[in-house]
This record gives sequence, structure tokens and C-alpha cells, in this order.
Amino acid sequence: MRISYRLLLAGFLAAAIPTLAAAQSMPVRKPGWWEMKMTISGPTPEPVHQTMQLCTDPAVDKVENPFGIHAGKHCPPVTATKTGPNWNFTGACTLGAIQISTEGHASGDFDSHYTVDMTTRINPPPTPQAGETKISMDAARLGACPGGTKPGDLNITTRTNVFNGGR
Repeated sequence: MRISYRLLLAGFLAAAIPTLAAAQSMPVRKPGWWEMKMTISGPTPEPVHQTMQLCTDPAVDKVENPFGIHAGKHCPPVTATKTGPNWNFTGACTLGAIQISTEGHASGDFDSHYTVDMTTRINPPPTPQAGETKISMDAARLGACPGGTKPGDLNITTRTNVFNGGR
């Protein structure tokens, strides 16, 4: 049941956080095959590690920008400011009775590598321990998209252990 809870919560966060829309022109990654390694901490006793590979181009980045925030029509725009190679962003969204706020920082060249650190708060939280979630992402361009893939293709793997409480 713990695995189901973790996957359900990770799925909820993956669905809720990305509904924040992007306002300022966000950075565009160099087209190609990107690997994003994420650590999600807070909603579960042990961090969840997730790796995604995405074939991207400028059209994909308009929807799935490097911050991991999808463009959406149901939430106010995210406020993003750029200082040199660094970005700071904040956003808030109300989904029914649930309020979600996110703040974060991104840095890197977006041609070969970048990092994102963000904190998301959910009120009321779906569970007491899920009120605040921290996500760290390390993204690296691995090269051209592999044969047989097209922009927008995504692979996701989640690493957890069914024994020892997810360790």
C-alpha cells in the first residue's frame, strides 16, 4: 500500500504543480534528448527519485518549459525574473478547494546543462505530510534525439524500493 500511496502522491504532484502557467518568456533548451534527474522530498518519509528523458524542440518548450511547469489556462501566470544565467520564479494556482504555490530557482546555460530547485506548498494538504514538497532537478542534454523519437516523446522511470520503507 505504501507504493500505491507514493505513486498516487507523486502523480498528484506531477499533475498539480505543472498546471501553473508561464508568463515571461522562459528559457528554451537546445533541441535534443534531455535527461532530467529529480529528487522529490517531503510528501513521503523517503525521497522519491525520478528520471525522465525528453526529446525537445522550441515548440515543446512552449508547453514543457525547462522549469518543469506546463503552460495551462486554468491558473494565473508564473512570475519569472532572469538575472544573468539565473532564473527565479513563483506561481500560485487554485484547483477547486486546493491552493498550490510554488517558488523556485533555476540556473545553467540551457544548451547543455541546468538545475532547478523548487518548493511547492499545497493547502489544504492531501495528507498531513504532503503540505510542502521540495523538488531538485538536474538536467543534461545527452545529444540528438534517438532514432524513432520525435519532439515531445518522454520516458519516465521512478526508483523506489518496496522494502525498508522505500529506502
